Amino acid sequence: MYLSKEKSNGIFYLYYKKYDGRMTRVSTKQTNKQKALQFQFEFKNGSVIKNDNFMMLKELVSSYLEYISIKNGEMTIVNKQIIYNEFINVIGNKPIHLITFEDVNKYVMQKIKHIKPITLNTNISKLKALFNYGIKKRILKENVLNEFENIPVEEKRRQALSKEEIKLLFSVVQSQNEIFLYKFALYTGLRFGELMSLKYENIRNNIVTVYHTKNKKIRELPLNNELLELIDMKKPADEYLFKRYSRTHVNRLFKKYCRMAELSNFHFHSLRHTMATHYINSNGNIFFLQKFLGHSSLKVTQIYLHHLTNEMKNSINLMSYR
Repeated sequence: MYLSKEKSNGIFYLYYKKYDGRMTRVSTKQTNKQKALQFQFEFKNGSVIKNDNFMMLKELVSSYLEYISIKNGEMTIVNKQIIYNEFINVIGNKPIHLITFEDVNKYVMQKIKHIKPITLNTNISKLKALFNYGIKKRILKENVLNEFENIPVEEKRRQALSKEEIKLLFSVVQSQNEIFLYKFALYTGLRFGELMSLKYENIRNNIVTVYHTKNKKIRELPLNNELLELIDMKKPADEYLFKRYSRTHVNRLFKKYCRMAELSNFHFHSLRHTMATHYINSNGNIFFLQKFLGHSSLKVTQIYLHHLTNEMKNSINLMSYR
């Protein structure tokens, strides 16, 4: 990007590369170089009104969110919108082909003060997806975020309750509604939102069909005998399988029961991790577990393989060449 003065009229023009890589120019409408430099500064930072030669960051966000709304749930869209708005607030609504590594670094340095590194890495991943969409639509030639390396994060194991801890938990739970909800989560590994969306009509022939999933893909899961017995004993209050409590209410109540049972560092989502951990430890098929949990990638499901470490240590001694 550079300024050049037109000899015929003395006006400075700003030359820059469009998103397709071709050079173009825009008039600063200034004959004074200082004012032309001010125009260049404002243009780089997105404060100059755009023309048809480039796309602004807000436009890219709007187009991308509309594009992914077909395959993603409402909460996914809302979460991405928040991240993209924060990015715009930090670097400004710039022409997308003028966004630099320095812009990304500015965002990272500001956010690292307020959020955990693992969360920031997730945000960067979502920003990369946004700019990859720009490449796919041939609006951009390269993704500036590909230069950014993830912040190192200390590996942290997902919390799962042991069988003894599960017994302790159920010894203090006071409501049959909570017992039913917790056991359903433990036996199916369903997420909170998926559980709250279930209706009695979704259960047929010992199979529960989950329609409102995180990735919008319908899942069918088998139900074990204990759950089927609990369902038969339950008196329907309405069409939904569970009372439609908020996530905050369910988490607060779950943590209350954990305190009563003297269990720490657990929350309602821990029941999903518990299901996955015990399934793997019981020699369950990891491909089946991927289907249970609704993971789009087996790589995500493989997180639960770390719980096999002790079993691996014991089983290695079963081999002998003596």
